[in-house]
Amino acid sequence: MSLLTAPVAEKIDEGIVANLVLIHIAVKNNELYVHPRRAAEAMVFHVSDAAKCSPARPWGIRWFVTGLAAGQRIEITPKSSNGHKKMFHDQYVIAYPNNSILSGTPSQGGGGDELHWGYDLRLMDATGQLYLIDPGIIIKDDP
Repeated sequence: MSLLTAPVAEKIDEGIVANLVLIHIAVKNNELYVHPRRAAEAMVFHVSDAAKCSPARPWGIRWFVTGLAAGQRIEITPKSSNGHKKMFHDQYVIAYPNNSILSGTPSQGGGGDELHWGYDLRLMDATGQLYLIDPGIIIKDDP
């Protein structure tokens, strides 16, 4: 795809992207590359009152993987050092040929503060762990 190609509008299913932060995980030469990676670059909101929340703020994460090979999988697990109550599920697995998974909504917000949620991304195959990185996200309250 050329960056100089004229943009073309398209209609996609809003359930794929609405109210979500997209985190791209790229696998290349058995290494992981992630964007956004730093917590300050990715933010989701805990919704305490759906009637009062912003309709455009992200309430969850969609992790999307490119470059995953047959026999490989991505494991997403919260860091044990989070020190927070359970925010999302205990583990997410994206195994080839799949390439995406949703986080669901955070179980709590920051109580008026920003809550940092760190997690580990592991590239795995039948032999075990091939690569590990540790990105993070910020969770805030809405409203």
